Amino acid sequence: MEVHGHRLRDLSDNVGKKAAESRTAKAKDLESNGEANETKPEIAEVEVLVPKVFTSVKEIDLLIAELNKLRLRVLGAQRVRITWKEID
Repeated sequence: MEVHGHRLRDLSDNVGKKAAESRTAKAKDLESNGEANETKPEIAEVEVLVPKVFTSVKEIDLLIAELNKLRLRVLGAQRVRITWKEID
């Protein structure tokens, strides 16, 4: 079941990188268009892998860590749509 932990960690890293790239690209577009103060917050799409059955505390801790990262994004006024994907 260690594979699930790696999957969650890899997903977490990939989501974070994609979100950062998206924010950077969006900020550059807004600056060039002069619309930075006129737009609504974009909704970030995030897929979270969740084991169908948790077999270790580490798997739960990884999920909690991922949710805490998303919590920080929402706290920073970003909107997040989560798609839950169950894994075996």
